[in-house]
Amino acid sequence: MQSILLGATLLIGTIVGAGVFGLPYAYSLAGFPLGVLSLIVAEVLLISTSLFLVEMGRRGDEIPDILERYLGKIGKLLTSISLILLTVGAISAYNRGIGESLEIITGIRKEMLMALIAILVAILSYLGIRSIAGSEEVLVSLLIAFMIFLSFFMIKDMKIQNLRYIDPRFFFYALGASIFASSGYSAVPELLKIGDKRKCYTSILLAHIFVFLLYFLFSMAFVGNFGRNVKQLAVENLKGSLEIFGLIIAIIAMLTSYIALAFVLYNVYKDSLRIPWQVSIILTFGIPYTIAFFTGAGFTDLISTTGGIAMPLTGFLVGLSYWKYSEKKLGKFIGFTNAGIYLVLLLETITRMVI
Repeated sequence: MQSILLGATLLIGTIVGAGVFGLPYAYSLAGFPLGVLSLIVAEVLLISTSLFLVEMGRRGDEIPDILERYLGKIGKLLTSISLILLTVGAISAYNRGIGESLEIITGIRKEMLMALIAILVAILSYLGIRSIAGSEEVLVSLLIAFMIFLSFFMIKDMKIQNLRYIDPRFFFYALGASIFASSGYSAVPELLKIGDKRKCYTSILLAHIFVFLLYFLFSMAFVGNFGRNVKQLAVENLKGSLEIFGLIIAIIAMLTSYIALAFVLYNVYKDSLRIPWQVSIILTFGIPYTIAFFTGAGFTDLISTTGGIAMPLTGFLVGLSYWKYSEKKLGKFIGFTNAGIYLVLLLETITRMVI
């Protein structure tokens, strides 16, 4: 039982992050009923993806290793591309979100703050600092406690009519945001170290049920209070000292993820692709800053697009691998269906970007 709870805790710590602050805006566009539906679809897809990886994986495997076993070198290559797209999209969103949050607190223009943050994290990456030491577990606990407090604090003022409308045009937008905020399959290599795969399955289910309930309450509180007026970074809707406190928590959550992801991406460019460190720094921080600065996309726009392209690409590859792995017709059908749903989301997101 202890190993199951440890696995669930690990997975929750991987899933819960700054992406949750974009869900209320996404659900306010689609309408809360469709937002919840998108969250259910996301959870089913992500649970399936994690279960597939655990079943196909071995102790010591990384995700590219698992996919290479069934899809060959092309599978590993596409997984690496997916990782780069995911990291670039997430860094872009966090850069934008931190800049906007600090602008509210300090009054300094967000464009300048975004540049300063990018330079600061670039220096940390060059120095080999990959995280704010010892902060992750404390931060996740604080973030969860803050979300629960806000949810129950705000529920009493909800307006039921704010939870009734729907707009199907934004369902896939909400689905992309839900997948980004709910994804935790990157923790599968750590889960495999438990050894007993049945315990891994239980940990995955427990973690995702907890995350679903947490996200449901948090999003309902904001959409119920603000309806279509929810902002892309939800805590910006709060007032007074609660807003400042919420923004500080959001900044810390985004900055922690920003530093960790930037370090990974910088080293992918420098070590795996053997690009000179000067060019690697420019690629790591220049491209995300350009996306955040020049596209005009907000925080939730960026996480929805990232959740609609990078993660579905990996999910598609996992589903396809499971289709090849499974010897039973039902298993092949489930793997193929999973891959198909991810592919639809991927194509819809690309189409939406082009149009």
